[in-house]
Amino acid sequence: MGTLNVTNLNHTGTISVDNIRHSDGVTKHTDVTYDTKVGSTLLAGITWHTDKNSTTQTIGDLAAYVDANTYAVDITHWYQHNGSTNHGYLGGYLFQQGKTYNQDGTWISHYHYDWYYNVTTEQHTVLWDPAGNTNLQMYVSTAHNSSTSNTHGFYIAGVHKKTG
Repeated sequence: MGTLNVTNLNHTGTISVDNIRHSDGVTKHTDVTYDTKVGSTLLAGITWHTDKNSTTQTIGDLAAYVDANTYAVDITHWYQHNGSTNHGYLGGYLFQQGKTYNQDGTWISHYHYDWYYNVTTEQHTVLWDPAGNTNLQMYVSTAHNSSTSNTHGFYIAGVHKKTG
């Protein structure tokens, strides 16, 4: 990435971001927006156990949220641990279907044992190819859930879009 140098600028009026380029003379700045989705549900009530280890699971179709300008999505992972002396583990990669999970995906890791009653949320950003498939998937490296009262959910929090 180049450097923007401003020396002896004498300008009145508006400078369009379309005309601002990096010092390489070619690279343009791109305007971006963030479209908040306020936790729209993709998949909830997940009680995955060891039978899901080393498998790919579809979390949801994001076609209603993404478009040709999307370059990343924010996904909220919600977990509720309901009881003591039980296990609730989930680890793996969130990624766009058709991409390579361990190269293009985002790692998530939630491991809870003997944790009584708690709820956690974490937000994960997943890079998005607007020309690719609209399904969000998870490669499950580790799932272990000794109580179906322990549940996970995935929600779309927002969409990052290029506007310029």
